[in-house]
Amino acid sequence: MVRVPDTETPEQEARRFFESFDSQNAAIEMRDYVYAWTTRDDEIAEDAIIVGIGGTSAEMLMAGLSYVEPTASIYWPARVTKNGVFDVGSEMGPWPVMAALARAHFLRSRMAYERVVVTMAEVGIWRPEYGELAKQEGF
Repeated sequence: MVRVPDTETPEQEARRFFESFDSQNAAIEMRDYVYAWTTRDDEIAEDAIIVGIGGTSAEMLMAGLSYVEPTASIYWPARVTKNGVFDVGSEMGPWPVMAALARAHFLRSRMAYERVVVTMAEVGIWRPEYGELAKQEGF
């Protein structure tokens, strides 16, 4: 039996290259990124990919609930950018927070939104390994 190697069409190879390139750019962008953030549910950043982080709050722990690792969802408002017209959308989780942030940077680059921002129930959910938060709350 002769084994035929897996081959990609030129279009598939180009798509894979650009997705890999965008992912690498997103990883580089994340290194020194300072995230605008809010704990207010009614605050929306019209120019951003939004990462919503949830988990066990201090009040929940004090009430006796068990700890749950923070997870995230990704969403964005409708917007017209240089890369196209984008409807309101999301990539619902639960995502691990670092994976969600990486995906948000990838989407920001791909969709040409201005920035990545974070919303969370309380600032205590944020961990240093996720990156740096802006000094002041607000988008």
